[in-house]
Amino acid sequence: MTTSIAKTRGKPLAATGVRFADSTVYVALSDDAEISVPLARFEWLAKAAPEQRARWSIEPRGYAVWWDDLDDGFEVCHLLNAPGATQRAQETISAPESLRPFGVCAGEFQTPDGFDDPLPETIIRKFEGVMK
Repeated sequence: MTTSIAKTRGKPLAATGVRFADSTVYVALSDDAEISVPLARFEWLAKAAPEQRARWSIEPRGYAVWWDDLDDGFEVCHLLNAPGATQRAQETISAPESLRPFGVCAGEFQTPDGFDDPLPETIIRKFEGVMK
């Protein structure tokens, strides 16, 4: 499957892993697909030693892959449009055969007052990883 769509189900695609084989870099994506790009596309990465290539990290929310040793990296959205890039599904996710009927648990749960109120700013900051 070849694609240049950077979103799936309304969410941006995110990197979840990286591997190398021969002259190709493979990036696992959050939609259970994998994108492959010729290593030559990234001269700085092609010239790196295998030990340096192995020391990658995924940026917060998976938007990019970074190599501290090489002081360089790439964003997922740019990979999808890279020359020679191909994306393939690793597994097929099928829709359920039938939808769950509405009201199955009617009366079993009670929504507390204030459920839809905005969260306090301190909780929002903690959720976003800002601990100030």
